[in-house]
Amino acid sequence: MIERLAGRLLETGEGDVLIDVGGIGFRLQVSSGTASRLPAPGDEVRLTVRMLLHREETVQLYGFGGREEARLFDQLRGVNGVGPSVALNLLSLSVSRLRQAIRDKEVKFLQGAPGVGAKLARRLITELAEALPDDESDAPPPATRDPVHEQLVTAFANLQFTDRRRIEEVVRSVRAERPDADLQDVFKAALSRLTSRGSA
Repeated sequence: MIERLAGRLLETGEGDVLIDVGGIGFRLQVSSGTASRLPAPGDEVRLTVRMLLHREETVQLYGFGGREEARLFDQLRGVNGVGPSVALNLLSLSVSRLRQAIRDKEVKFLQGAPGVGAKLARRLITELAEALPDDESDAPPPATRDPVHEQLVTAFANLQFTDRRRIEEVVRSVRAERPDADLQDVFKAALSRLTSRGSA
């Protein structure tokens, strides 16, 4: 699974970028906010990456300026009706302003993102308002995070399991029952539970 790419920026397009990494060109979809912060073509760039497998069995890469933006992308996609394209449209409003709008229940502002109507804006607020910090300083410090838990949750999200709360519960449960199991065994056990009860 690709988590980050560092290389030379070859070109920027309408919503995407091309990066040369060791002679291999990777094209990534990005938000307009991320695109506006990129250096000029020819310069070095680093992007946090999410790799998604679409129904037509094509792999698409999404690039983000940092982990906070990528994490919010994951949370947005966990809301029913928010696909990758809509999530990127929302992120184009800026991470901090988007987070604030959701917490402050600003339906009209959220509707400013293409593909977001009043109904979806209200759903975003209902499902995410309490889960988002006011700003990055409100997020728990890195020392308190469980990197294995986050890695597993991200892996299932990338496999198109959309109910993030269910994923969190299953991963937490399996890890509690099998504290000495390695990452692969935990993944297999969690996958079995998620698929036995239908897609998350």
